[in-house]
Amino acid sequence: MDRAGSEQQDREALLALYWSSGGPRWTRNQGWASNDADMGSWHGVTCKNGRVVRLDLNRNGLVGTIPAALGGLANVVYLRMSFNSLTGPIPSTFGNLSRLNYLDIRSNQLTGSLPAELGKLTEVSKVDFSCNLLGGHIPPEVGNMTGLMLCWLEKNHIQGPIPAELANIPQLTDLDLAENRVEGTTAGERAHGVERGGEAAPDRFAKRGGFLESRTTRPFRKERRRGQPSYRREQKK
Repeated sequence: MDRAGSEQQDREALLALYWSSGGPRWTRNQGWASNDADMGSWHGVTCKNGRVVRLDLNRNGLVGTIPAALGGLANVVYLRMSFNSLTGPIPSTFGNLSRLNYLDIRSNQLTGSLPAELGKLTEVSKVDFSCNLLGGHIPPEVGNMTGLMLCWLEKNHIQGPIPAELANIPQLTDLDLAENRVEGTTAGERAHGVERGGEAAPDRFAKRGGFLESRTTRPFRKERRRGQPSYRREQKK
């Protein structure tokens, strides 16, 4: 696909989101409502060489669903739509966002299961789906997200076993499953004296000195330990 066609695909993806989530009533929609030719001038959109690389619509009054077309943002590396009123499932087309590094859609009312297609996101380092209404099991394909460092899934309705495939993620140091209905423990929990029934993930986690925490019973710490990257989270509603 040539550059013009790719830019048109980005435009169509953004406009699909605009219309599916009440864009005319967003808190800030500068540029979107007028369909300005320069997508980089639209509120929350950053472009590089004409392509969308960043979309940040945090706390912007989005009410509605996430369209499948949003998976057409082939160059996006940062996607944040947290603290809105988005409903419905996470589109399986998110698996097409091959350059994505940061994905934050926490504090909405999203439902359905985590799509197995998320396993295609090998470059993503942070995922935050917390404080939604997500259910089902954690798909084992998540173990293919080899760049993942932080995965926050707390305060949903996720159930079933913690996949042993999570041990395939070499850099995963922060996993939060608190306030779900998952079964089993990780070796990282055992290192901290937290035991619950079920099979544990392989001891690769314990070899990190217990630094990986699934925190199914502990509150979230807002800062990483000394010498680790710091990611401050906004206070949940």
